[in-house]
Amino acid sequence: MNCDKFNFTDLKYVLNHLTKKEAKMPTNEGVPPAAVGELPQIPTSDRLAASYTMNRMSSPSNEVTPHRVVTISFIIDYVDKKAQDGMNLYPPSVRTKIALHILNMMMLTDQSFPSTIQAMRNLLEADAAPILSSWAKGLVRLKKKGIAGLNDLFMSVEKIILEEPNIHQNLISRKSLAGLLLRRLFLNFDRMSFSEVSSFEMKLSKYIQSGIHQLKEILPERKDEDAGNETSGMDISSDTEATPQPDETMELPNSLFCPSPVNASTASIDTTHMSSQQQGTYRGMSRKQADLFIATQSNLIQTAETHALSPKMLQKEINNILKSNPGLSEAYFLSYLNSLRMGEFSQAVDNLHTASAFAQTEEEGSQSFRYAVLNLGSLHARFGHDSEAKSAVKEAIKIGQKDKDHICLQHCLSWLIRETSDDDTVALHQRSISRCEELNLPYLASLGMLHLATKTEDLADKPEYILDLLTRSSVLNCKFNLHDLPGNSYLIRSEVWSCWGRQNMNQTLVQLLLRMNLNKDNVPYLGEPIVLGLCNMALNLENEGYREIVDSILAHCQALFPSSLSQFSKFWKITKQKILYSRHLAGGDWVKAESALANLSALQTSLEIQLWKAELNFRLGDMELTRSILTDIIEQFEKKDVPQNSSRDILVRAFILMSEIQVFSHHTGGALQYLLKAKEICERYRMELLHAIVCLHIANNHLVLGSSKKALLLVRRCLVFLLSHGSLRDRSRGLLLCAKCRISASADLGELERRSDLLEGATQVGHARDGFLRLQDWDRVKDCLYLQARIYHSLSLTLERNMAAKEYKKFDELYPSTGPVLQLVLL
Repeated sequence: MNCDKFNFTDLKYVLNHLTKKEAKMPTNEGVPPAAVGELPQIPTSDRLAASYTMNRMSSPSNEVTPHRVVTISFIIDYVDKKAQDGMNLYPPSVRTKIALHILNMMMLTDQSFPSTIQAMRNLLEADAAPILSSWAKGLVRLKKKGIAGLNDLFMSVEKIILEEPNIHQNLISRKSLAGLLLRRLFLNFDRMSFSEVSSFEMKLSKYIQSGIHQLKEILPERKDEDAGNETSGMDISSDTEATPQPDETMELPNSLFCPSPVNASTASIDTTHMSSQQQGTYRGMSRKQADLFIATQSNLIQTAETHALSPKMLQKEINNILKSNPGLSEAYFLSYLNSLRMGEFSQAVDNLHTASAFAQTEEEGSQSFRYAVLNLGSLHARFGHDSEAKSAVKEAIKIGQKDKDHICLQHCLSWLIRETSDDDTVALHQRSISRCEELNLPYLASLGMLHLATKTEDLADKPEYILDLLTRSSVLNCKFNLHDLPGNSYLIRSEVWSCWGRQNMNQTLVQLLLRMNLNKDNVPYLGEPIVLGLCNMALNLENEGYREIVDSILAHCQALFPSSLSQFSKFWKITKQKILYSRHLAGGDWVKAESALANLSALQTSLEIQLWKAELNFRLGDMELTRSILTDIIEQFEKKDVPQNSSRDILVRAFILMSEIQVFSHHTGGALQYLLKAKEICERYRMELLHAIVCLHIANNHLVLGSSKKALLLVRRCLVFLLSHGSLRDRSRGLLLCAKCRISASADLGELERRSDLLEGATQVGHARDGFLRLQDWDRVKDCLYLQARIYHSLSLTLERNMAAKEYKKFDELYPSTGPVLQLVLL
């Protein structure tokens, strides 16, 4: 199994390193980070003027935007409601949710008005509907009054932030985050010129108009006359002013305050995020907002990328960040992660180079450079460029040795081990793990233990050492609270037991993985272990014949990991094609099986696909091509020129298929040499399930050669393990072979013993037929029915014979045999 979690180790380290480095830099929210250290020395006489100019330029964090106006409107309504009805109007849980939502509205980026309304409804509609309706009515009045409404709103803000005692003094503090936001926005609104205010009012009106239909849905019904006079004469979906009533204050129309088109376009920069459909809208973002956005999205990409923004929308947000914060290395690194999601190699290289260039400083230039080289090596490794990856890792090792950076060297060693397929990788692994423990790198040490545990072939004679590695890794995960690795630990445990032939343990561990609570910060964990666990479960259920459940699991995978959002979608696509191939092969639909195999070849290149091609050609009767493919696979293993992570079970299955070619060619003696080689490999590497299947093939050869008693003893010896850990197909084949051996061995018995053995053999054939029927392997079902009819005929059971013959004829009419290979002579 490929331990792909190494892909994110260096990414996390570099991202944390860049974040810490930026935290050390002097903060200046209106100025790009790259320019902070490049400002020239201003003469003393000019510093006051320069300071006034820089403060006068409104930074994105202080700018008055429609989203922030909606936010302070909600804050004022909530504070007024608490001041009127008391602090204990709502339970603490509701007040906590409201406070956290206000914090999100203040700290996160500006949202479109429909999304803001939807978030408000989800939060307040059930628990605090009066506050929601009051906020909606306030926004309607604000849109109706125009500039006068804006002035009234900020007069309310001024009353709240005054030092004099007022009814809000115990509800909101001037030094809190909300109080600081109110003070900043009030000061910036007070500095705005008349043309800027009128231009902003137009933007606010358009902003509210974009969600006016959603706003209408939460407005309360007007049951009294006063409420009706307030809204019934006004169509809130229209920009036209209602006719003023005599008791209302006469106001000038908004059209008199609107500047000319030229002034409207030059009065201020539009930093409002109206809606996601508007293209090219500039939306400023402060450095703190950018850091929070980058940290959130990078974490979601690695743990639950379907909850992150889509690649297209994320790239737009990154472009907006770079407009406000040019030269921000973290933004380019996030763009690099976004490129990796979609497999864009050239764009990923460009973003990585740009991020590394901006990350370099005079103090830590070499450090950022060596991690940039290491990231470049990981990028090449992800795209299968092995030689380029090794060159980059070796370059990073040279720089790390020069600067004596032991942590960087450990990451380099981990990548080098991953890209090396020599025989001494176990020793390198052990050295790397011990060094990580010395340097107090628990994440890397646990990851190295898990990766070493996958070397079941190199550690075939030390199964207790593999189990000890898995236990030590779990202890480290628990001790240091490593959230990312428990899922990988369960997945690798299941893979190890699967290599040893214990499929029940494999299924149990996969179910434990899928039932684990790996969520963090109320975000469901949807990483690589989850999709691999679901695919593993789908394959196990497919081997048991539960096709409807398998289809539902694949549909669930497609919903959780869609192709447009998730880089892990390739796993369920590969699993789907594997399942379709096995179904079409069992059903005798050679054209669809070949199509599924072609789709699988486009998604993945491995020796296993070559083995399936040989199997398909064997079923089609092309023995020459099958033998050529199998010979090539065997030679690659003998020359040790196989791709990485190619298990020897492929070699064993190649030997088994080669023996079937010999049996079909009536050269049974030649088949035994391949089966004995396969048996030796299984014994050496503890492949117990494959060992049992090889024994079945040897028993079938004995049966063909006429040694039925020896074949029966061999089948009975391995049938117990097959019934315990084998798939439904393996169990059914084992029962069918046992019945054939039993029937053949009963020829030398007495009449009563022979009749008893034949009846028991017919029962075993019936169990095998039920298994093949659930798998929809129609050729095997017909073989079982034919054998049952022959057994009942020899026992003079006419009724049972006729029923079996009738079923055989029905299946033969529905599913005629199309292949030239007779399955009855094979296992």
